[in-house]
Amino acid sequence: MQGFRAERGGRILVGGVDMFKLPMDVAFDVVVQRDARDLGIIGSVTGRAGQLDTKYVRGLLPSPVSTNATIVLRSSDAVARKTVDVFEIWKGELVYDNVPVDIKP
Repeated sequence: MQGFRAERGGRILVGGVDMFKLPMDVAFDVVVQRDARDLGIIGSVTGRAGQLDTKYVRGLLPSPVSTNATIVLRSSDAVARKTVDVFEIWKGELVYDNVPVDIKP
């Protein structure tokens, strides 16, 4: 995770998801949580095995985030089906607690 910032009173969240030397193809919804409850999906990312890249997401949330957020990368068959080259994905969730968020006015 890198460079997450919140805009418009903390309701729009923007940030990067690092993809470095993936062991297999992935397809994720990027979910923001507060108190272990989903606030919303701010985007989707895909990556191919061996890829080195950062994918950026931006999404509107129903309520503002604070200076730290929990970001969950949740595997998604629906996201994979939207690609032309990802046929099998890793299944599961990656949870990143206390991701720093820079709040912009």
